[in-house]
This record gives sequence, C-alpha cells and structure tokens, in this order.
Amino acid sequence: MKLKKLQWIRKPEKIKITSSHSMSITTEHDSALVYTFDEDEKVNVTIKSNELSYGLGVIFNQDQGMMLIKKDNFLEKTTTFMGIKEVVKLNLVDENQFSFEKCDDEIVFSNGKYEIVRLKFKSIKESVSICILLFGKGSANISF
Repeated sequence: MKLKKLQWIRKPEKIKITSSHSMSITTEHDSALVYTFDEDEKVNVTIKSNELSYGLGVIFNQDQGMMLIKKDNFLEKTTTFMGIKEVVKLNLVDENQFSFEKCDDEIVFSNGKYEIVRLKFKSIKESVSICILLFGKGSANISF
C-alpha cells in the first residue's frame, strides 16, 4: 500500500513521512486515515503510540459499520446495524500489528496472526473503505 492512496479525516497538526510506507504524526484531536480498496488486497498496519487510543473501522452505510479499538489489553469490537449497537471485548494478541484484507465480497480484520472478524456484505465486492482511527492527543508511528 502506498501512502499516496490514503486520505485524512481531521488531519493531524504534524505529519512526517518517514518512508514510502510509514509516517509519524502528532495530533491535538481525533483523526482518521482512510484507505479505499477497489480490488482484492491485504494490508498490514503497525501502529505504535503510548499516548493515543487507536484501531480500525469500516463504514457500510450511514448507520452500519464496525470498529476495533485497542483499549488496555483488549480489543473492543463495536458493530452497528440499523440502529442496533453490539459491543464485545476480545483478547488482544498483538498491541501494534493489525491487518485488513478484501477478498471478493468480504473484509477480514486480523490482530497479529489471528483473524478477529470476517464481514460479508454485497457492496464490498465493488469497493470498501477502511479507517485507521486515532483518538486523543499525542504522537504515533504508523507503517504499512
């Protein structure tokens, strides 16, 4: 994955590109980095921060989506569908290493080597956007 394919929502105040596959950021507010899959692909992400909460998310429609957020020593999975919200705590395997993979009409989220969730949704086949979510104030290093 190339950094030029990414788009910011609420861009951090400071972004330093450290290579074609990594960056360091400093922010004073919540931010999201969006990547859109147009074809089948797997992306590995490493996020390192002692100050920010972080995770991954996907939005299908206005009230349908899912987030995986690192909280202490676990992942909090929040799924929203037509106004119904489900929150589940999952064991955190690796606090820095995540991946997401688009395969036909499915998107797969993994933590370390372990699959956390597999979502199947018709619209994924054509295109799906994944967000790297950053919450709070502080710095982080992100690599792909």
